[in-house]
Amino acid sequence: MVSALGNAASVRRDKGELDKALELYAEAVEKARKVGDNFGYAVELGGIGGVYRDKDDLDRALKFHEDALAGARRIGFRLGEATELGNVGLILEKKGAHGQATPNFVETLTILMLVGVSNGQSQAVLGLSRCDDALGRERLQELLKQAGASDEGAADLLDRVDQLRQRRPRPKTRR
Repeated sequence: MVSALGNAASVRRDKGELDKALELYAEAVEKARKVGDNFGYAVELGGIGGVYRDKDDLDRALKFHEDALAGARRIGFRLGEATELGNVGLILEKKGAHGQATPNFVETLTILMLVGVSNGQSQAVLGLSRCDDALGRERLQELLKQAGASDEGAADLLDRVDQLRQRRPRPKTRR
């Protein structure tokens, strides 16, 4: 039931029926809570966060994605952690908090590589690219190290950012 409600909410979201999507996601979250479906609870909270992001209500979106992240961590759902870390990072980046967003992208990529999932890595690299644009390469390198990336790992991430740039035009920066 939780999954069916979440799927119906996703369809409504895709159709642009955001208020109806919110209602269905909220119903899914409530049902998941009542029956102890911690997986469904975390996933559908993330869905609510996505709707608020679509509505450009970044503060509410951030709260729901952070709650979904906490839920995914509580049950050891690593792919959910990676997804929500990426979502939190993208919201922080959009809000201009590039220094806070960077560790989220690093952790997202680390989890995705550990579990062998290539899907989703490009979003995190795009987020890192935007952080690089806003902060500059030296600051991004510092943040990567603070986030636990080894010298080799940081170099690999920066190479991936540069490869992404070759495929898209680079915006003007404040370096």
